[in-house]
Amino acid sequence: MKDKQTALLLCFLPTGWIGLHKYYLGYKKTTIIYILFIWTLIPVVKSVIDGVLILRLDEEDFIEKYCTEEEYEEYIENKNKSIIDELDSEENNKSIDEEYLEPDFSDYYGPWSNEDKD
Repeated sequence: MKDKQTALLLCFLPTGWIGLHKYYLGYKKTTIIYILFIWTLIPVVKSVIDGVLILRLDEEDFIEKYCTEEEYEEYIENKNKSIIDELDSEENNKSIDEEYLEPDFSDYYGPWSNEDKD
């Protein structure tokens, strides 16, 4: 499975100027275009733009866009399994009576109090 941090690293280092991040993400033809135009500054600017676009994606969107369908389904399955496990944990299954504590108002006088607050 492709990793977002690796793609970002390849993007912002000088390896992004030759399109190595595009090769990592599976765009081999785009990598050739980056290499052909390396003598201009177009690939440098484009790699920074690509890096910002990748940076703005959250992990799930990155996997959906750049990984295979099987990898995406596996990611979603593992994510759902971890959420279910978290909900089934013992800490979350405490009864309401165990967690409720009676509030302590002994030091609260409120606005209706006649005592001086010096």
